[in-house]
Amino acid sequence: MRFNEFFEPKPPTPEQTRVKALQAQADRAKQAVKVEKAKQAMAKAQKPAALARQ
Repeated sequence: MRFNEFFEPKPPTPEQTRVKALQAQADRAKQAVKVEKAKQAMAKAQKPAALARQ
């Protein structure tokens, strides 16, 4: 048997956990910005069409 078969990974340190959580939060924020920009672009594109129908 190999040594790494018995190797248990160490739990992350509090600092590593914090960094990972902050990275995840940043990723969620980037995705939220991307979605909001898409919504605003869609609303802007539909605005002239709504005015033309009146």
